[in-house]
Amino acid sequence: MESAYYSQAAALKRTNCSTDKFNYIYLIYIVMILLAMLLHTWRGLYASKIECDIREAEQAQVQISQVNHQLRLERMSLASLSQIDHQAKERLGLVFPRPEQVVIIEQEGP
Repeated sequence: MESAYYSQAAALKRTNCSTDKFNYIYLIYIVMILLAMLLHTWRGLYASKIECDIREAEQAQVQISQVNHQLRLERMSLASLSQIDHQAKERLGLVFPRPEQVVIIEQEGP
C-alpha cells in the first residue's frame, strides 16, 4: 500500500509540474500580448503627436507666408519715388527749399 501511495504522489507531482509549466507558458503569452498592445498604443499616440506637430508647422508656414507677402508689398510701395515724396510731404511736412535757402559749398583740394 505504501508503494501505491508513493506512486500516486509521484504522479500528482508530475501533474503539478506540467501544470506549472503550462501556467508559465500562459503567463509568458499574456505578458507578450500586453507588451504588444502597449507598443501598439504608444505607436498610435506618437503618430498622433507627430500629426499635431505637422499641422502646427503648416499653420506657422501659412502665417509666415502671409507676413512675407505683406512685407514684399510694403517694400514695393516704399521703394517708389513718388510714394517716398508723398510720405515726406504728408507725414513729415518736408518741402523743397527755395533757391535762396540753398547754400553751395565748394570743396577745396583733391
